[in-house]
Amino acid sequence: MAPKAEDFKKHAVKVSQKKKRRTKRKETYASYVYNMLKQIHPGLRISKKSMSIMESLLHDLFDKISSEAGNLCKQNKRKTLSARDIDTAVRLLFPRGEIGRNANSEGTRSLVRYRRTPSTTLLEMQQLCMSLHRNC
Repeated sequence: MAPKAEDFKKHAVKVSQKKKRRTKRKETYASYVYNMLKQIHPGLRISKKSMSIMESLLHDLFDKISSEAGNLCKQNKRKTLSARDIDTAVRLLFPRGEIGRNANSEGTRSLVRYRRTPSTTLLEMQQLCMSLHRNC
């Protein structure tokens, strides 16, 4: 027995009521590159092609640093990647000149800032909880 036209209409309504799938977000460094450009040269702009080149450069650097740090972990027979491994990988990959020194100092500064942040936010959360309990 052939399906009726009503059955097709019901099926079409069900399909249209389903939620559309979102496309997976692509992680990029574009916003970071743009912010750094504005800090260093506020009047300059960057083209799409230049941004694409910077994107590929940063992905390549990330891959090289992470693979070198992973190799250092394997050589030392450890299973946990630490900040020291990444620091050593950066020292091995970057030249000893100004670029290497700046990369090392910025990484150290970021690590210090990261280690300081969780305790600060925990303290703020505790203060917020205390103030909420007082108001009740």
